[in-house]
Amino acid sequence: MIKTCLEYHQATSYDRFAMSGHSLDWANQPKVFKEYPGIPSLPLPRDLQLPKGKLSAILSEPAAAGLPKRLDLETLSLLLLLSNTHTARARSSEGDFFFRSAASAGALYPTEIYIASHEVKGID
Repeated sequence: MIKTCLEYHQATSYDRFAMSGHSLDWANQPKVFKEYPGIPSLPLPRDLQLPKGKLSAILSEPAAAGLPKRLDLETLSLLLLLSNTHTARARSSEGDFFFRSAASAGALYPTEIYIASHEVKGID
């Protein structure tokens, strides 16, 4: 079993030197953000305060970290920011490259998060 797992890992692992003949077409990059023309959007709060303390304490006692008992739009925005945002931007002669908080093997496509919510204060 270990040999099979190791073989799978080696066969599927990212190796930029094994990608001969391919290069990025910087002039044909996908958009950084998805757009849905004609569909209303919900602007999210931008002035967010990061909770202080260890994640385990915040999850077990949200009120102690200054978070509301009931999920509201600001807390939802904070969750989205921490889980799926651009954390840095690198500039090069070919253009900008964005780094994400959810790591990938260099994927340039936009990502999406779908939210199923119930009684979130601030969302109709």
